[in-house]
Amino acid sequence: MTNDSAFKNPLVARALNEGIVLEADAAAVRKQSLSELCSDMNSCIAVVKHKDKELADKDSEIAFLKESLADERAKRVEGHNAWKLHCEQLTAQLTAIGMPEEEETQVGGEHDPSTPQDSTLGPLTEQEGE
Repeated sequence: MTNDSAFKNPLVARALNEGIVLEADAAAVRKQSLSELCSDMNSCIAVVKHKDKELADKDSEIAFLKESLADERAKRVEGHNAWKLHCEQLTAQLTAIGMPEEEETQVGGEHDPSTPQDSTLGPLTEQEGE
């Protein structure tokens, strides 16, 4: 373009770079040759095509991320439901076994690891069994 004072204004320069012609700059644009105008138009078209491609890429990325998010949510819900069912089954088993009364618990002495309340203590070692 030209070194006209209007082009030194950053807003005017930006407007012209983006293909926007202001009335104050119409005279400067008229001074340009036809080949310069075609070059400017072609560069604007190239920028628009590039921006359209970037936008299409971003749209594809958004669609992929939405699908990934939906899959991840479904997996988390499935995992949550599986753990919830497992916890309910364990709770039902504990309820069926029953909680030992205080006088039934053994404080010391010989253990029979086959009873439900003692199975949590683990297996007896040879030292404990002797």
